[in-house]
Amino acid sequence: MVQTGEIAALTQEVSDLKETMMLSLLEKESATDRLKAVSLTSEMDHASVKVTDALFKTLNSDPSVNVRLAALEAIMPYAKSERFGKDLFARSLNKIAKYPGCPCRSHGTTAGKEICS
Repeated sequence: MVQTGEIAALTQEVSDLKETMMLSLLEKESATDRLKAVSLTSEMDHASVKVTDALFKTLNSDPSVNVRLAALEAIMPYAKSERFGKDLFARSLNKIAKYPGCPCRSHGTTAGKEICS
């Protein structure tokens, strides 16, 4: 019979592999790969500091609007945590609004105003 400690160790190993894969995929040139990376966070029981930092970096600097929006959705559960606070989260949202392709009314289009509001 498998011991509880062995199950916990295997669970941790799987979690570590998902984290490694996520961080690796974020470095890829393909937006599809980076979207896969962001979606991997939904399969993680707990996001490490490395993962949440990578999500914020993606949120602030990824060239793809779709990847940035996916990162925003992925990081929402952590927005209220003490580590990030409202100020850091608000600054990230402001950076999204400054992108030339931002889909809000204040930047010349009509879709997605809630992103910058």
